[in-house]
Amino acid sequence: MLISEWKSKSEMNSGRSGHQSSVLLNGHVLVSGGWIGRALNSSELYDPITDTWTRTGDMNYARYSHTMSQFNDGQVLVIGGSNSHQILPTVEEYDSSSNQWIIKANLSHARSSHTTSVLTDGNLLVTGGSGHFYDLNSTELYNRSTNHWTMTNQLNEARRFHSCCVLMDGKVLVTGGLNGVQPLKSSELYDPKTNTWTLINDLKKERYFHTMSLLNDGQVLITGGFDGQTILDSTELFDPSTRLWNYKTKLNIPRYFHRASLLNDGTLLITGGINQSTYATDTAEIYNPLTDTWTFTNNLNNGRWQHTASVLSNGNVLISGGGDGYSYLNTSEMFLLEKN
Repeated sequence: MLISEWKSKSEMNSGRSGHQSSVLLNGHVLVSGGWIGRALNSSELYDPITDTWTRTGDMNYARYSHTMSQFNDGQVLVIGGSNSHQILPTVEEYDSSSNQWIIKANLSHARSSHTTSVLTDGNLLVTGGSGHFYDLNSTELYNRSTNHWTMTNQLNEARRFHSCCVLMDGKVLVTGGLNGVQPLKSSELYDPKTNTWTLINDLKKERYFHTMSLLNDGQVLITGGFDGQTILDSTELFDPSTRLWNYKTKLNIPRYFHRASLLNDGTLLITGGINQSTYATDTAEIYNPLTDTWTFTNNLNNGRWQHTASVLSNGNVLISGGGDGYSYLNTSEMFLLEKN
C-alpha cells in the first residue's frame, strides 16, 4: 500500500514563477530567476537536510522563461529567456565551488520558451522558442569544451511552448507547441549522428503547455496542455519502436502549466497547473504505467502553476514557487511517498 503526503517546507527568500530548478550533485536544489511582476536575477539553494533556503550568487542577467540544464559532471547552464524588456541570447554557468554565475558564449539567436537537451555525447541541443519578432525553427549545439555555439539543421516547424526529451537511443523527440497563433500536433526526431530532423507521426491532439516524460521502459507520455480553446485532460503515449502515438487514460482533471515528475518506483506524479474550475489547482495525481490508471493523491498545500518540481535522491519531490492567480508564491512543499 502506498502512503503519500505533502509537507510544508521553509519559504524561499523571494516569490517567483516561471523560474527553473536543478538538483545538484550534493543534493541541494538550485533555483534561478523567474517573474514577480518583473524578471529576477536572484538564485537560491535549498538544503533538504536543514530545510533552509539560502541566497546564492545573483545571475548576471534577470530572466524568466529560460532553461536550466545540468551536465553529467553536475555543472549547470542557464540559457536565454526574457527579461522585463527583451528576449535574451545570454548564457551563464553556475560554479558551485564559488556560488557565482560565469558568463559564457551567447546563443546565435536570442530565444525564450525554447527547450534544451543534454545529448549522450555531452553537447547541449537548443530547439525553437520565441525570437524577437517571430517563433523560431532554428536549433543550435553548445560544446562546453570550446564554449562555442554551432547552428544545426532547422526544425521542420517553428515552435515555442513545445516539449522535448532524449530517448534511450540518444535521439531527441520534440512535440507540439505553438507557431504564431497555430497550436501544433506535429512531432519531430533529431538524430545527433546525422544532424537531421525528421517529421514523424503527429500527436493525436494539438497541444502546448503540456508535459513530456520519459518512462522507465523507454516510452514517452504526454499529459494535458492547451489547444488554444480547451484545457486538455487527454494523455498520449509514444512508442519509439513504432513511432506511433496512442491515447491513454485521461487525467482526472484537465490542466496545463502543470509539472510531471517520474518517481523512483516508475510512476509519474502530476502537480498543480491551471484547470477548468480553478485558476490554480492544488490537485495532484499519480499515473501507473503498468495499469494505465490515474489516481488522485493528497492535495498540495497551495494551488500553483508555473512552479518547479525537483526529484531528490531519496525519491521525495520538492515543489517551489509558482503563481496562484493572485500572487507569486515563495512557499515550498515536499511530496513524500512510502510503502506501508
